[in-house]
Amino acid sequence: MNVLIINGSPRKTGSTTTITNAFGEVAAAHGATVRTYNLNDMRDIRGCQSCTKCWTTGSCALQDDFALPLADHNWADIIVWATPVYMDDMSGILKLFTDRMFSNVKPEYYSDFIPIHGRLGPGKQFVLIQTQAAPADMYEALFKKCATIMRDCGVEDSRWLHCAGLWVQDMEGQAERLQSYKKQARELAREVCKGKELSPIAVTI
Repeated sequence: MNVLIINGSPRKTGSTTTITNAFGEVAAAHGATVRTYNLNDMRDIRGCQSCTKCWTTGSCALQDDFALPLADHNWADIIVWATPVYMDDMSGILKLFTDRMFSNVKPEYYSDFIPIHGRLGPGKQFVLIQTQAAPADMYEALFKKCATIMRDCGVEDSRWLHCAGLWVQDMEGQAERLQSYKKQARELAREVCKGKELSPIAVTI
């Protein structure tokens, strides 16, 4: 089993990275090959140019630092995106990356909006690890957005680890919440890597 982790947090020791690392460590312990990309370390990056060359070539025409993690979406059985919530949305660098996921959608999709026209192979699973300082009832739309992107690319099985009440500075009870979310990340990794029957979360547009 291959696990791809796309980390959209700029903080290498922050909550997002800590929780995501816990997921990756358990996946590796269960025999998965894990590849992690920290987007903030990349310097040669560009947004989607809307050139539509990918419609004929099957892959993004831009050969920058995003090219390899984009290609590894085809390699992966489990795709993990991790992001803090910044200004009511995913981190800016993850948004720049997700725009390039356009290259994983076939042109036929835009005539009938059926996910079978995604380029990513069948049987893949998607996990969003989302951290935020806000309460748990906020920013649920972010998961829906990410799951929709993946659905458009052909991945319909989506899971969500929603980690609320975390901040750069110590909030009351933060240490306990962080430990709880790390535990949940480990449990989710065990579920996925053991191949248990998971219930995909249906996304309604």
